[in-house]
Amino acid sequence: MSINESAQDRRGTALFSQNSPIFPHPCARGRLIALAPLSPKLPASRIADTLAFSLHEITQQPVLLVELTSGEGRLRLNNLAIEDLDQLGSTLPDPQLADAGFDRLLVQVAGQPAEAPVLAALLRRYTRVYPHVLMLMRAELPVYPSIEGLVMADATYLLFEQTPEEMLHYNLLLREMRAHERGDESRIRPVCFVPADRPVATDSPVARSPHPPFYLHERADCFGRQVRSWAREICKRRVGLALSAGAAKGLAHIGVIQVLEENGIEVDAIAGSSMGAYIGACWASGHNGEQLEKFACELEGRFGFLKLVDPALPPRRGFLLGWSVRHRLRRTIGDVNFSELLRPLRIVATNLATLGRTVFSSGNVVDAVRASTAIPGVWVPVHLGTETFVDGGIVDPVPVSVLRQQGVERVIAVNVIPTSAFLKCVREREREQAAVRGPCLNPLEFLHRHLNYFASGNVLDIMLQSMNAAQMLLAEESSKNADIVLRPLSCDAQWFEFNRPRKYIELGRTVALEQLDEIKALIARKESHEHHRTDDILAAVA
Repeated sequence: MSINESAQDRRGTALFSQNSPIFPHPCARGRLIALAPLSPKLPASRIADTLAFSLHEITQQPVLLVELTSGEGRLRLNNLAIEDLDQLGSTLPDPQLADAGFDRLLVQVAGQPAEAPVLAALLRRYTRVYPHVLMLMRAELPVYPSIEGLVMADATYLLFEQTPEEMLHYNLLLREMRAHERGDESRIRPVCFVPADRPVATDSPVARSPHPPFYLHERADCFGRQVRSWAREICKRRVGLALSAGAAKGLAHIGVIQVLEENGIEVDAIAGSSMGAYIGACWASGHNGEQLEKFACELEGRFGFLKLVDPALPPRRGFLLGWSVRHRLRRTIGDVNFSELLRPLRIVATNLATLGRTVFSSGNVVDAVRASTAIPGVWVPVHLGTETFVDGGIVDPVPVSVLRQQGVERVIAVNVIPTSAFLKCVREREREQAAVRGPCLNPLEFLHRHLNYFASGNVLDIMLQSMNAAQMLLAEESSKNADIVLRPLSCDAQWFEFNRPRKYIELGRTVALEQLDEIKALIARKESHEHHRTDDILAAVA
């Protein structure tokens, strides 16, 4: 019985038929994904099973998990030749239907060089049937056909723990794949498995690399979510959240996050600038939207903003030192590195010397957030190493491009920076209200305007409003590259209103709920599946 016939018998559907909708033409090809654990101690089978199930659940398409093993298997490579496969045609060994909804095939490998082209030909047959084929290559397998299997895959994930022995294996395997004539390092992605009882090695070369690994924590509260994120990366359905600058107005990000969580919408990557970096860091560290609101409400009340005030005397480089913000953030998330976060995070800051954009993805999170939130004139610039940084909103107020550069396919931007047209409407509304009220003398308001440098119309407010002029243009240009833009704008918003968090959180919730159907449609959207690399490479090997 052929695999097409057996699949129809088991599921009562023609999913595997060459004429089914998932195959636009007879030469359609699925993607081949290699999983290579570098140690037999890793729970490779559990990881592969969860990944295969998540991939099937997300795509609603057939998934085949091929396990190469040196033990007993349903199929023995050394008993086959390419000529045998050609004679078999579409009749292939039937994979077993796993309880989790995907198919599984155990292939016994003896480690002979002649097995490599046979494996390639076999996989070519299966990628004509399955949109996604996961190939688990166990750590105890010999070199052949392991290297062949890795270099022929469309994407290769190297699974390891950050132990000295496995890091050595990782570097040796990378060197071997680079030397191979078909090797392409751009298709190689390290996956660092973090046991529940062991911290992340934040000082390792892999953690400090420009392209940090995908971290998979064994902890029950994040293992499943991170594997689903991994599956979305494979099927090109990752969701990214770009959180804009905006000072107190950025508290609206919390309301958006709450709506996403309440509706089960998972975010795979976060990029934040200024206040968006602060909120993003708290969320990426593991706090949920409800906890974020609780932290924000600690500043509630008339004098709440004073808790952030630590005057710089004399105010030569800024009015505030910023140590209060640093202390509050460290108390919230701890002294963590990017590699320890439970969600991938990128933080944008401005290099004061070059006025260029710096994107932090490694090192200490609190330091990066402090650099990103150092509003010029308000907070003193931040020194990190030999460089000095100020607010990230100057160069990239809505960091959509940061997510796109990571390859994130679906980006939701939260932009709390108003447009010029919106501000014009607000100004006209204020004039109309003033005309209705008539002249009003308020002694306290008079003193406030003349003594408070932060008051509307005074020096700091003028500086920030002027900076907003450039930010508005950048924010609008960046937002064009997002799939969905949420705009929690308010006519009476003030950048320093940290003492009114619920106002902005509710504003974020309202806007997110208004566009919830649009967000759900974006998440559910099925991309066109056009892929040819697998067949070309496998045909060349065969």
